[in-house]
Amino acid sequence: MSAPKKESCAKRIIAVGGGKGGVGKSVLSANIAVAFAERGQRVILIDADLGMANAHTLFNIKRPGKGIGAVLDREVAQLADTAVPTGVPNLTLIPGTSASPGTANINHGQKQKLLRQIRSLDADVVMLDCGAGAAFNTLDFFIAADTRLIVVTPQLTSIQNAYGFLKGAVHRLLIQTAGSKARKELVTQALANARGVAKLPEVLANIQQLDPVLFQALQSQIDFFGAKILGNYIYSPKEEKIVQTMGRLSRDFLGVHATTVGAIPASNHMNASVNARVPLLNRHGSEPLAIMVRQVASLLATEDIAHLRNGRITLPRNPEDDSDDESEAPVATQQSAGSLPSKAIH
Repeated sequence: MSAPKKESCAKRIIAVGGGKGGVGKSVLSANIAVAFAERGQRVILIDADLGMANAHTLFNIKRPGKGIGAVLDREVAQLADTAVPTGVPNLTLIPGTSASPGTANINHGQKQKLLRQIRSLDADVVMLDCGAGAAFNTLDFFIAADTRLIVVTPQLTSIQNAYGFLKGAVHRLLIQTAGSKARKELVTQALANARGVAKLPEVLANIQQLDPVLFQALQSQIDFFGAKILGNYIYSPKEEKIVQTMGRLSRDFLGVHATTVGAIPASNHMNASVNARVPLLNRHGSEPLAIMVRQVASLLATEDIAHLRNGRITLPRNPEDDSDDESEAPVATQQSAGSLPSKAIH
């Protein structure tokens, strides 16, 4: 058992996910990245949507190049070489892929290469704008980060999808943490047996009886998960409270403490900035909404990254029986994608 001590070149990695498309992940990722850049930090925004990339549009970049696709196609060796200027000082963009068929279905080896290169990027902040849904690739980009930010709107469907996405990410991470094939099978079976019945802390308690070392590693990933919640398209204080339901769900049913870092109101200024292809912070930088986005960035900047990285334990793999992670489905995504625990929302 080992807790990795060596920090990657990327000083802070923040992934933005949400499960459901249309909740504003890309727009908020872009503007939070601008807010970090305004603080004088070197920021790289990565469009990790492999198939429906559009982050370049938000910066009026008309010809972004192949971006991640160039690495997948072996046209360039280093992900950093695909970065393009955004027009915002201190901020560059690594475009995603959208033109090449099949790029959304990268294999395990390609994905691991991308993840290694993401961690080695020379930047103060790396922002990962993850795609919609709970496919393996999306979940793995999300859990590769230090801080895992979930964007959710107050609609029931958004809460359902966000919870399903978080549950899938947690289950996926626990299976990967187990290391050896035997321990992965133990975790996979325990999660499958408890599907829809037991809360995750109860599942871990059962694993503790069978394998205390495994339990310690799994619990460390829960304790240092680094989840944050950001509400978007908020119209009233009542809707803000609905968004906070996500924190209660994650704590009560998954054991993950997820704090809310902001509630962004619906705004014509935000919509206009998207249509103008200029980030809100550049177009309406003094507006209250822009100030709120900067406050979100400030809260994210307070996360002690070394504490998170050093706290997370991953068990060693056994090369002779290690298997491709793609064969192990995250338990949450084997169910109805939008299911919530019974009586979860009042």
